[in-house]
Amino acid sequence: MSLLYYLRDFVACVAAVYFYGRLMAVPYKPLLWASLNGAVAYVAYRLIYLLAGHELLGYLVASFLVAVSSEVLARLLKKPATIFVLPGIIPLVPGVGLYRTMLCLVQNDLGGFVSVGVRTLFISGIIAVTVAVTNAAARNFFVRRPVVPPSAEHNRMPPQDKIL
Repeated sequence: MSLLYYLRDFVACVAAVYFYGRLMAVPYKPLLWASLNGAVAYVAYRLIYLLAGHELLGYLVASFLVAVSSEVLARLLKKPATIFVLPGIIPLVPGVGLYRTMLCLVQNDLGGFVSVGVRTLFISGIIAVTVAVTNAAARNFFVRRPVVPPSAEHNRMPPQDKIL
């Protein structure tokens, strides 16, 4: 594929994430960052799928990229990470897979329903688990530990006659 296709997808993802964010009342300042976050993740998914040939690996890496960059942006802009994660995963949501799953069910194609449905469920599960695990890891990594000033009173042992 040419670079023009990726540029077209990038611009379409920025627009889609931006307007979704406006619909969900995301503040203006972090909205551009969230839009770029989602667009970069989608282009990363497409490149990994093209180079590695494995769709689930592309979704895994792209959702990890969204989650990590959302946590970093949340710390830099002092906003909740949810503002960046939810719009950022919109380009990755398997909407066509959900549609095809329901279409196979309505057409009574149970084999197609199961195969497309399981694939869509795997993709949704990969996105959800990756975002959850990255969020939990970031909370442990970015935790604020209280600074205890060293003092003589703090380090002193209690008198032995006062211990019961």
